[in-house]
Amino acid sequence: MCSTIALGVLAFVALAYFLGPERAARVFGGCVRGVANLLALFVRLCSELWRNSPGLRAAFRRPGARERVLSPGDAAPLPGQVGDHFDYRGVAVEREIAPLLQGGLRLGRYLRPSGQPGANVYLPPEMLERNCAVIGPPGSGKTESVVIPWIEGILSSGASAVTIDVKGDLADRLSRSALQMGARWWYWSISDPARSMSWNWLDGVADERGRQAAVQSILGRPSPHDNQPFFHERDCRWLRACIEIVKLVQGPEAQPRSIYKLVASDAVMAAAFEHYPETRRLRPEVSDLVGLGADERSRAVSGLLNALHLFSSQEIRSVTERSDFGLADICSRPTLLVIGASLADARASEVMSSIMISQLLAQVYRRFDAGGARTARPLYLIIDEAPRLKTRIDYAEVLSVARSARVGICLAAQDVSQFGDEREASGILSNCLTFICLRGVSAETARYFSGRLGNRADVAVEQGVNRGPRELVPGQHFGYQNVSLPVLDARAIMHPPFDTYSGIVHVSPVSPKPFLVDLAFGCSHP
Repeated sequence: MCSTIALGVLAFVALAYFLGPERAARVFGGCVRGVANLLALFVRLCSELWRNSPGLRAAFRRPGARERVLSPGDAAPLPGQVGDHFDYRGVAVEREIAPLLQGGLRLGRYLRPSGQPGANVYLPPEMLERNCAVIGPPGSGKTESVVIPWIEGILSSGASAVTIDVKGDLADRLSRSALQMGARWWYWSISDPARSMSWNWLDGVADERGRQAAVQSILGRPSPHDNQPFFHERDCRWLRACIEIVKLVQGPEAQPRSIYKLVASDAVMAAAFEHYPETRRLRPEVSDLVGLGADERSRAVSGLLNALHLFSSQEIRSVTERSDFGLADICSRPTLLVIGASLADARASEVMSSIMISQLLAQVYRRFDAGGARTARPLYLIIDEAPRLKTRIDYAEVLSVARSARVGICLAAQDVSQFGDEREASGILSNCLTFICLRGVSAETARYFSGRLGNRADVAVEQGVNRGPRELVPGQHFGYQNVSLPVLDARAIMHPPFDTYSGIVHVSPVSPKPFLVDLAFGCSHP
């Protein structure tokens, strides 16, 4: 530094000697400004190169270092640096979610945007009664962090729980802990008839509500894109009548496979009307079926018979010929019902699991009788791979009324798009006041969640430039403007910069802000 100054003084003296003091000052000043402008230009070029070269930044990044994470209270980033930040300034701090720190179903541990863990976080059971959605890709921790710990927490609180087992391992993992807590354990699975209990769904079909629920599970809900809805409506009418006819004819001995025989044979149906007078009031419901010729009848009932054929298979018959338990009794004491619905069994598991769920919900609706909802034990349904049943269960309707009957429902899925288009997904998920988004979700899920959270007010920094008459490089100035930004953008939702099972939770009745959790602190290990 001293040598540089000395050289500068000597250069000025030399110029003054040859040019005179005033002219030397002007020339020397111009040279200094030129060098300064060149240095500023060099620095700016290097800055632009660094900002626009992720590979260069990665090459010079210290091992283990992360890109900067913005936390609540941090200042707005400077212009040009937004892409280098994870912006979590809109998340809640611990004091803003104080009701979730008291106890209930384990959510894991509060996670600060800096990566430091905080207090344990819980979802009170009454919040689950306002329904919950858990969205995450395979391997994100849904089963270990939510399904198993929550079921154990529900049973320990004295409530009853129902879950769908799509992988085939929940029965073994939960049976011991359920029995240790003094709860009953019911297991029903068409994939595991050797260990499964038996349940005849016709035993619980006692009214029009139960029949309609069974019909919707077997034939599915009407498609909005069906150009000929008449045929679906006709099959539903026939099936409702046939279920009631079988119940009237066979009484407590009614079997699901008998419905198939009644639909397939005109002689069997005619005999029912002839020998059981109480069935004759149902004849108008099937008047367009009775008396058809063999070929015409075969064509008319082919779709219905295809849907009913599974009740004739040996695997289905072995777990539906009698009832080892009754759904009306599920809340008489703490009970865990595990419904096996293996993905490998495709349509059969979808139909049978939806029949179980729909008949259970039909029992739930009876809680609206005088005093029912006030006296019944809480019941919680945790439905894994919930979109599989969307064509057989009207989730939007069920979620909207379940709370009044002290029933909480948790829907688990891999992607919000599995529930249908934007309107259909919103109609279902808007009834879930708790939303848990796990690491690695799709861009569509992130967009939905970001839109659900809305925007927040912020201050943006704007960069301007001006150039003096003798400046080679323009100068910079900064301004500030009030803007509206997403509470969380898609990048912050999809790829939280934490080396752990992490998720983002939004419990809207507690706080309008979401918060980060470390799910590893709440997970169950096999």
